[in-house]
Amino acid sequence: MIRKLLHKTQQVYLVFLIAIFLVIAPLFYFIVNSLYITNADESLLLHKTIFINKSLPQLKESDVPVWNKYNTDIKILAPKYLKNDSIFYNIHTNSLEQEEEPYRELL
Repeated sequence: MIRKLLHKTQQVYLVFLIAIFLVIAPLFYFIVNSLYITNADESLLLHKTIFINKSLPQLKESDVPVWNKYNTDIKILAPKYLKNDSIFYNIHTNSLEQEEEPYRELL
């Protein structure tokens, strides 16, 4: 009698645990992913602001190819005449590991 009652209680807890896990796991993934993307976007905009305030005033147009050659984090591209900043995903090949990695980019 005790064995069957304990077994029945454990089954109820197991079903409850599985139901909770099926709801919480995707929710946790989407919340963490959203926080990660928000943090990456804020970091990109911060790097842009720092670049505009500190590096851009001393940079000449003839220095742009040298800048792009030695700076792996920030590339200066020709303007595309966008009104607002655009943040999007792009795939780049990692030269050290020879594999493609997704990056968030700011245009």
